Amino acid sequence: MVEFRKTAVIGDFSMDSTVALVAGKYLELMTMQVPAQQVRFWGNGSIRGGVDDRGTFKLNVNTSTPANIAGTARIVVADANKVVRNFRREDRSDDLNASAGGVKLGKDVVGAGQDSYLIIEYKCDTSATATSANSTVFAPITIRTV
Repeated sequence: MVEFRKTAVIGDFSMDSTVALVAGKYLELMTMQVPAQQVRFWGNGSIRGGVDDRGTFKLNVNTSTPANIAGTARIVVADANKVVRNFRREDRSDDLNASAGGVKLGKDVVGAGQDSYLIIEYKCDTSATATSANSTVFAPITIRTV
Protein backbone atom coordinates (compact mmCIF):
# COMPACT_ATOMS: atom_id res chain seq x y z
CA MET A 1 0.00 0.00 0.00
CA VAL A 2 1.28 3.42 -1.00
CA GLU A 3 -0.21 6.73 0.05
CA PHE A 4 0.62 10.12 -1.42
CA ARG A 5 -0.62 13.70 -1.50
CA LYS A 6 -1.90 15.57 -4.52
CA THR A 7 -3.43 18.94 -5.24
CA ALA A 8 -6.21 18.24 -7.72
CA VAL A 9 -6.95 20.98 -10.25
CA ILE A 10 -9.93 21.52 -12.52
CA GLY A 11 -8.54 19.12 -15.13
CA ASP A 12 -8.65 16.29 -12.57
CA PHE A 13 -12.41 16.74 -12.15
CA SER A 14 -15.28 16.28 -14.61
CA MET A 15 -17.17 19.52 -15.11
CA ASP A 16 -19.48 20.50 -17.95
CA SER A 17 -18.31 23.53 -19.93
CA THR A 18 -21.28 25.43 -18.47
CA VAL A 19 -23.31 24.62 -15.37
CA ALA A 20 -26.63 26.40 -14.71
CA LEU A 21 -26.66 27.11 -10.99
CA VAL A 22 -29.96 27.74 -9.23
CA ALA A 23 -30.07 30.11 -6.26
CA GLY A 24 -30.44 28.32 -2.93
CA LYS A 25 -30.04 24.79 -4.33
CA TYR A 26 -26.97 22.54 -4.13
CA LEU A 27 -25.98 21.15 -7.53
CA GLU A 28 -23.05 18.97 -8.59
CA LEU A 29 -20.37 21.23 -9.96
CA MET A 30 -17.33 18.95 -10.24
CA THR A 31 -16.86 15.20 -9.82
CA MET A 32 -13.85 12.90 -9.62
CA GLN A 33 -14.41 9.16 -10.02
CA VAL A 34 -11.90 6.97 -8.19
CA PRO A 35 -10.05 4.53 -10.45
CA ALA A 36 -9.51 0.84 -9.75
CA GLN A 37 -7.36 -0.18 -6.79
CA GLN A 38 -7.41 3.25 -5.15
CA VAL A 39 -9.04 5.01 -2.24
CA ARG A 40 -9.15 8.81 -2.32
CA PHE A 41 -9.69 11.14 0.61
CA TRP A 42 -10.47 14.85 0.75
CA GLY A 43 -7.55 16.76 2.25
CA ASN A 44 -4.01 15.86 3.10
CA GLY A 45 -1.53 16.40 5.88
CA SER A 46 -2.23 17.22 9.51
CA ILE A 47 -1.06 19.30 12.43
CA ARG A 48 1.80 17.47 14.15
CA GLY A 49 4.09 18.87 16.80
CA GLY A 50 2.74 22.35 16.19
CA VAL A 51 3.52 22.15 12.45
CA ASP A 52 0.55 22.60 10.11
CA ASP A 53 1.17 20.82 6.79
CA ARG A 54 -2.48 20.50 5.75
CA GLY A 55 -3.30 21.29 2.13
CA THR A 56 -5.24 24.41 1.20
CA PHE A 57 -8.58 24.10 -0.62
CA LYS A 58 -9.30 26.99 -2.98
CA LEU A 59 -12.30 27.35 -5.27
CA ASN A 60 -13.33 30.17 -7.60
CA VAL A 61 -16.60 29.61 -9.42
CA ASN A 62 -16.91 32.11 -12.27
CA THR A 63 -19.20 33.12 -15.11
CA SER A 64 -17.97 33.59 -18.67
CA THR A 65 -17.41 37.33 -18.02
CA PRO A 66 -15.49 36.25 -15.72
CA ALA A 67 -17.24 37.28 -12.52
CA ASN A 68 -17.19 35.38 -9.24
CA ILE A 69 -20.42 33.58 -8.30
CA ALA A 70 -20.98 33.96 -4.56
CA GLY A 71 -22.29 30.92 -2.72
CA THR A 72 -21.47 27.91 -0.58
CA ALA A 73 -19.39 24.91 -1.62
CA ARG A 74 -19.90 21.47 -0.13
CA ILE A 75 -17.42 18.63 -0.48
CA VAL A 76 -18.90 15.17 -0.65
CA VAL A 77 -17.84 11.52 -0.72
CA ALA A 78 -20.41 9.47 -2.67
CA ASP A 79 -20.78 5.81 -3.60
CA ALA A 80 -20.56 4.59 -7.20
CA ASN A 81 -24.30 5.25 -7.76
CA LYS A 82 -24.18 8.65 -6.03
CA VAL A 83 -26.97 7.46 -3.74
CA VAL A 84 -25.10 7.31 -0.43
CA ARG A 85 -23.52 10.73 0.09
CA ASN A 86 -21.34 11.77 3.00
CA PHE A 87 -21.17 15.54 3.29
CA ARG A 88 -17.73 16.33 4.67
CA ARG A 89 -17.59 20.13 4.83
CA GLU A 90 -19.29 23.35 3.72
CA ASP A 91 -17.55 26.68 3.20
CA ARG A 92 -18.53 30.08 1.84
CA SER A 93 -16.99 31.25 -1.42
CA ASP A 94 -15.56 34.27 0.45
CA ASP A 95 -13.33 31.90 2.45
CA LEU A 96 -12.45 29.60 -0.47
CA ASN A 97 -11.49 32.35 -2.90
CA ALA A 98 -7.80 32.25 -3.85
CA SER A 99 -7.39 35.90 -2.85
CA ALA A 100 -8.72 35.04 0.65
CA GLY A 101 -6.18 32.21 0.95
CA GLY A 102 -8.59 29.26 0.93
CA VAL A 103 -9.23 26.88 3.83
CA LYS A 104 -6.97 24.21 5.32
CA LEU A 105 -8.09 20.61 4.75
CA GLY A 106 -6.46 17.82 6.73
CA LYS A 107 -6.87 14.23 5.54
CA ASP A 108 -10.46 13.11 6.03
CA VAL A 109 -11.31 9.80 7.70
CA VAL A 110 -13.93 8.87 5.10
CA GLY A 111 -12.51 7.81 1.74
CA ALA A 112 -14.01 7.08 -1.65
CA GLY A 113 -13.19 3.61 -2.93
CA GLN A 114 -13.04 2.23 -6.46
CA ASP A 115 -15.76 3.69 -8.75
CA SER A 116 -16.97 6.03 -5.98
CA TYR A 117 -16.76 9.82 -6.22
CA LEU A 118 -15.29 12.91 -4.67
CA ILE A 119 -17.80 15.65 -5.49
CA ILE A 120 -17.91 19.42 -5.16
CA GLU A 121 -21.46 20.72 -4.91
CA TYR A 122 -22.29 24.41 -5.10
CA LYS A 123 -25.23 26.51 -3.91
CA CYS A 124 -25.15 30.03 -5.34
CA ASP A 125 -26.75 33.08 -3.77
CA THR A 126 -28.13 34.31 -7.11
CA SER A 127 -28.82 32.09 -10.13
CA ALA A 128 -25.94 32.16 -12.61
CA THR A 129 -24.12 30.03 -15.16
CA ALA A 130 -20.68 28.79 -14.14
CA THR A 131 -18.07 28.07 -16.81
CA SER A 132 -15.26 25.57 -16.49
CA ALA A 133 -12.99 27.78 -18.62
CA ASN A 134 -13.02 30.57 -16.01
CA SER A 135 -13.44 28.57 -12.79
CA THR A 136 -10.50 27.22 -10.77
CA VAL A 137 -10.04 24.68 -8.03
CA PHE A 138 -7.05 23.58 -5.96
CA ALA A 139 -8.23 20.64 -3.86
CA PRO A 140 -5.84 18.76 -1.58
CA ILE A 141 -6.51 15.02 -1.71
CA THR A 142 -4.77 11.90 -0.46
CA ILE A 143 -4.50 8.91 -2.77
CA ARG A 144 -3.98 5.41 -1.39
CA THR A 145 -3.26 2.48 -3.67
CA VAL A 146 -4.59 -0.87 -2.49
